Amino acid sequence: MKKLIYVFALFAILTSCDSDNETALDVDPIVGNWQLQSNIEDGDEIITECEKNTTIFFDANGTAIIKSFYDEGNGCLSETDNATWVNAGNSTYKLDGDDAVAISFSANNTVFSVTTSDTFNGMTYTMVITYKKI
Repeated sequence: MKKLIYVFALFAILTSCDSDNETALDVDPIVGNWQLQSNIEDGDEIITECEKNTTIFFDANGTAIIKSFYDEGNGCLSETDNATWVNAGNSTYKLDGDDAVAISFSANNTVFSVTTSDTFNGMTYTMVITYKKI
């Protein structure tokens, strides 16, 4: 289940509405290799040591390679997915056509975070996922 949440969150992080015909440039801050640093849900860290191995490589040509790590009681397992990404402007990104997601860059563009909120059974849950450039 956590694996699905991370993949969904990752896709949500990198999605946006319109591409405005922008292309990925070498100067785009998302280009590079990123490693999952934290996943904080309602103030509590929920990431495991295994999941901290998750990486995303954003190529300047608009492709991404996502290597997700998860532990379902059978040890640390991994899965690799390929995707396309688009910078939609104003720090919003689109991954494989998903909805718009704003990314907050910090530490001289070496860290990015995505904040999402979801309401389930009348309770609102907030998740902040942070990646660091490696």
